Amino acid sequence: MSLASGIGICARMRKVLRRYGVEITLALLGLVAALLESLIADRPDIALLVALTSFLLAFAVAALRMEISDLSAEKQILASIPEPAWRKDAQNEIDQARAKFTRWASGVRSVPERSSLNWQISSLKRARTSIQAIHLAMDISTLDMWINSQRGFARMVEAYRHLPEGIDHRRIITLNRDDPDVSEVIDGRRIIRSEAVAAFCDLQTRSRVHGGLQCELRIAWCSAQSRDVADMMVIDDREACTIESLGRGNFSDLEVYVSEPTIASFRTVFEDLWADAVPAAHFDGESGVAARPSL
Repeated sequence: MSLASGIGICARMRKVLRRYGVEITLALLGLVAALLESLIADRPDIALLVALTSFLLAFAVAALRMEISDLSAEKQILASIPEPAWRKDAQNEIDQARAKFTRWASGVRSVPERSSLNWQISSLKRARTSIQAIHLAMDISTLDMWINSQRGFARMVEAYRHLPEGIDHRRIITLNRDDPDVSEVIDGRRIIRSEAVAAFCDLQTRSRVHGGLQCELRIAWCSAQSRDVADMMVIDDREACTIESLGRGNFSDLEVYVSEPTIASFRTVFEDLWADAVPAAHFDGESGVAARPSL
């Protein structure tokens, strides 16, 4: 070892000793006290306990000092920004980041709308046991993204179509019972009139062999004023996603949940609505949407 490298090592050691002098002192004092206890009182068990306590205290002090150091570093960065307006913007961004990561720690994450489709497709690809989903279609124009292959949502349809066999795939579509263009009641039976709804139901219930998604589908008839239901998907009871339609093909950011209590509450909402919903009738497999479900 050269003299220069030896001097460099000594300098780094002095720097560490200065930075953690308090912690090292606590550990050494605890070690001295443990040795005295063992030699004078002849109590090695008490000596071991004193030594262990002093080392734990030293580690706790070190962790606290590191946390304070991080906060101080943040303040130093802000103080080093020369422009006051920039400094204010930086503080706002730091506060926003702190709030965002606090939500992540609680099991909630917001995904920007532009990335929400990719997130949902990735989640579907990880599904192994079950998928429970609700599609809010009070405005039936939202069904076009399912049945129009030219829409970007076609990638999501394909992800459903290629799910592994054996997955419990259940879906609820909520429709406006007051819209005469969607359905009508004839002889006490509600009959679907909308071609878009019929095409959606056919796509969902048709077997994969014939190009469908092969899911178990039920229809929930709601009033236009109902706000109790939202678009939702629960995968394998470990991840839930919700998104809000803003109309005209626009959507809010995707909210993703992984905390068990929240997922359990979503499952309860789904099961309650599933029990009240009406099973969709089977469709004519040859003509696709020729038959209407009688509900």
